[in-house]
Amino acid sequence: MRRDAVIVEAAASAAGAIVGRYAREMDSRLAKLDAAIAALEARAPVPGPRGEDGKDGIDGKDGEKGSDARAWRHRGTWEAGLAYEAGDVVNNDSGSSVALKDNPGPCPGDDWGFVASRGKPGKPGDRGRSVDRIARDGEAFLFTMNDGTVETVK
Repeated sequence: MRRDAVIVEAAASAAGAIVGRYAREMDSRLAKLDAAIAALEARAPVPGPRGEDGKDGIDGKDGEKGSDARAWRHRGTWEAGLAYEAGDVVNNDSGSSVALKDNPGPCPGDDWGFVASRGKPGKPGDRGRSVDRIARDGEAFLFTMNDGTVETVK
């Protein structure tokens, strides 16, 4: 019987060792799996496909009636002493300004909005054609141009 007890004890010890080894391996695998899940959960969410548009909401109440817009009105060169209203456009200092309110005061000023001003001069252009010499040939006139060409006018 002793022999059977020794066999059972040896088998139990071997089974315990095997179970322990597999348990340690399983713990290692579960730890790696937990780390992978935590890394995935920490990532920014990836947007899915666009969904269908929702139903339109209920229209809100109408707002209060506003004042009608006024077209801008060109008043020429700004002159001190003239009465100006909001929307009046004037020329001054090679530019133009618009009155932002009635009785805006001197232009330019805080109650005038800048509209435009003259730009810088551009580069000189190519020399144009001109007449160097005029001659008469019977009833025709011959115009010799600065580029060497001759134009005939009868």
